[in-house]
Amino acid sequence: MAITAVLPSCSIKTTSNFKRHLQNNLPDYMRDYSGAPQPSSDEEAQPSSSTRPVLTRCRTTETMVHSIVTFVVKGFHPLSFVEDEHFINILQVARPGIQMPSSDFLRDVLIPQRSDDAKSELFDLMAKAAHVCLTVDMWSSPTVGLFLGITGHFVVGSHLKSGTLLCHRLQGQQHTPASIGQLFGTVLENFNIQNKVSFVVTDNASRVIDPLCLFPRLHVDGGCENEESGGCDLEVVSVEEMIVDLAPEKLPCFTDALQMVLRDAIDADESIKSLLDKARELLAFCLKSPLAKAVLNEVPKRRPEQPIPHWTDQLKMLLSILNIPEDVLAEQCPIQLSECELVNIQELGELFAHFEEVLERCLSKKSGASSCVIPCVRGLRHTMEGEMDLAENETFLPALRASLESRLAKFEEMECFQMAAALDPRFKLDWCNDEEEVETVKGLLTAKLCEVLPKPPASEAPSRKRPRLFSYMDTDRAEPISVATRILAMYLCTPCLGVESNPFEFWQDRTDKLALLARKYLSIPVSPVCVEKIFSAAGKLFRQERCDYSEKTLDEILTIVCNS
Repeated sequence: MAITAVLPSCSIKTTSNFKRHLQNNLPDYMRDYSGAPQPSSDEEAQPSSSTRPVLTRCRTTETMVHSIVTFVVKGFHPLSFVEDEHFINILQVARPGIQMPSSDFLRDVLIPQRSDDAKSELFDLMAKAAHVCLTVDMWSSPTVGLFLGITGHFVVGSHLKSGTLLCHRLQGQQHTPASIGQLFGTVLENFNIQNKVSFVVTDNASRVIDPLCLFPRLHVDGGCENEESGGCDLEVVSVEEMIVDLAPEKLPCFTDALQMVLRDAIDADESIKSLLDKARELLAFCLKSPLAKAVLNEVPKRRPEQPIPHWTDQLKMLLSILNIPEDVLAEQCPIQLSECELVNIQELGELFAHFEEVLERCLSKKSGASSCVIPCVRGLRHTMEGEMDLAENETFLPALRASLESRLAKFEEMECFQMAAALDPRFKLDWCNDEEEVETVKGLLTAKLCEVLPKPPASEAPSRKRPRLFSYMDTDRAEPISVATRILAMYLCTPCLGVESNPFEFWQDRTDKLALLARKYLSIPVSPVCVEKIFSAAGKLFRQERCDYSEKTLDEILTIVCNS
């Protein structure tokens, strides 16, 4: 069938065959449409010296450009990498005839498009959530300055989602609370979550970031300035009663407090500190010895001269030492451990393993981490009350127990974590210590549920007045059961799910108010991992060779990296 076509880039105005026209006059377009291989001519096989933008006319080319942007951005390569001769040659072999975008086009068009797409996708997801929890933190570096990071956490379907709302480098006077509050308000407005934020988790930035500054109180004047003219038909009340506190609850970071418990205990016992230092020296020797290194398991990937500050790395270090055969330790290693020290290392490894299990449950995205806080704290307390004695050490375990009570016991008293544990179908009220606590938590659940349930109009309340014939009956003998009590009783009467089950799947298909509360409290983050991911990416991105990048470009790259 003959097709008449007009292409603005051609001198020929009409043709009887569109395909033949492309083959004869626009071979580049023809290859984009048909995926035909490039002619074998040496001149045409050479990459074009022009760096004009790629013409994304087919799905294959669009996928290739998308992959190039991902490779450059997520690999933290300089944008000029796309103009490297060797990189272009590789792509020419993989996709003959492709025209590479220039670094300017990558910076001005492709990266902003990907950043906007990531923000739009996050915006659409957050629009489906009824409640959003935020993690706000700051990070400073002597080379790049002060960073502010904000991440959002919410439940969509049967999954706990998280996304980066902001990663911005604060300059000049932007580090003041007023400037941070203004920047924070802009973020909430851009994602339309001003009325959805229920909790704000802060740690290092808690001294600078105050939710009362981020969410200022709304003052409503209860009086009328000119009562004589016009009159005021509003009820005059106290101004203090008209102050609406819009600030969400500010929560500390649980995982940071968990790490401080072990640090306090280690710092309080010099013998444990010297034992860990001795173990680190032993591990450093083993990393240098090919014979000893061959028998190690899960060696931390650090240089021997580096300290091992994190207790999870210390756990790997202790387990690695225990896996070294005794003959290797006796013959090859100049650092010898006594039998008592080996026993202490084994018991320390067992103790650290319990803390690692708590950390893994807090970092899991498949289940609500906030619901595990109280059960994990009480599980650790129960573990330390066992027969573990660390070879009759009289300092470490008492210091560990005291630090646990001072740093973690406060989380047991927080209503948000009590609600999260009770609304987790894996635990419900099994974590309560006694019947008194069970009744207290039931009362808390009922009160929170009554706050979100619609109140029936007074006219719908059934009349309890009896006819004169039945006036002898006691009307106060049987009080009616409230709707909140009935809903809560139906939830608690079902058996608990398995510990490894996903609590979000239990609430996924439920649309009642109890499910709404469950999604609100189960989405509370207890770890700053998402914000630390932002700061880690910022540390890789802000380097000497990137000093000419604008703040806009840096923010866009971080948005792509942290939301992909």
